[in-house]
Amino acid sequence: MIKVKTVKKRNPLKVSESKHYGFPVNEGVVTLEEVAGELSTRSTITHGDVINVLQNFVEFIPFVLMLGKSINLAQLGTMRISFSSKGVEKPEDFNVGLITKKRIIYTPSADLKRRIRDCKFEMVRH
Repeated sequence: MIKVKTVKKRNPLKVSESKHYGFPVNEGVVTLEEVAGELSTRSTITHGDVINVLQNFVEFIPFVLMLGKSINLAQLGTMRISFSSKGVEKPEDFNVGLITKKRIIYTPSADLKRRIRDCKFEMVRH
């Protein structure tokens, strides 16, 4: 169950107005080590083997993204690199020095979205 708290936020267009919005409560972080431990209990692969595979995968992601390729992770979704840039009047005036804010875009798969669609919520009062 996902816990929800309220946070008061101002309207950026009317600073004098504010409303309360729901936000998920972060219940902590699951580490790579904990993920490996859990996955190893669900298969015949040892904890060390799972850690090795996951660490190699994490190191492999930037390599693939910097080749300009997307990574399709089946039921997990896809990852791709994206960026912002400054605009120019004519295409010939553009150069890669105008690229800013590099980022990785993760898009969950339809299956993953469907699986969390039915999650339940519980209010947490301050």
